[in-house]
Amino acid sequence: FSLTSNNDATATFNGVSLTKVTSTPTATNGRWICFFALPNPATGTHAVILAGGGSELVIQGGTISYAGVNQSTVLDALSTFSTSTSQFSVTSTITTVTNNDWVFLGMRVEQGPQSSGTGSHLLQNSGTTLSSTYDHNAAVTPAGTVNMNVQDGSGSIGTSYIIAALAPAPAASVTLTHIIRGDGRTRTNTGR
Repeated sequence: FSLTSNNDATATFNGVSLTKVTSTPTATNGRWICFFALPNPATGTHAVILAGGGSELVIQGGTISYAGVNQSTVLDALSTFSTSTSQFSVTSTITTVTNNDWVFLGMRVEQGPQSSGTGSHLLQNSGTTLSSTYDHNAAVTPAGTVNMNVQDGSGSIGTSYIIAALAPAPAASVTLTHIIRGDGRTRTNTGR
């Protein structure tokens, strides 16, 4: 989410604190974009509470939930970017590590409005379209470089983003029991 102080940023889901994974300052107005994660969250619909310091004037945020994410190694790759150069078109790039990673992007521009470009799918925006969240709209297979483009209709003088690749859950191990004919012995094989 976007706020004016990096150190005071907190987030909870169903009363459980999320871990701040990374943050990056916006280019021109002293705000921050923060990325939080919570492995193994409670199931069901619960409140997400975003908070900043006592003097926060602006807090914008959004939440996304992905199923099938590796719960011990949530992220395979992570990158941040910030510029004060005017940008009508921003292409963010990340290299995924694992086959079937899911890539998402949180972006803040100073003027807006934002819209999806090649390789990006708009998930949500702040209502003013200054802060928006995108994903690649498909698992990345095979692993490799992913480009996500976002269009900025005003050519903002400040653009900042966080892009991350979520690792898929490992394939479940299956225990197979095979009965060998004749003597009734069993043999257990574990595989994928």
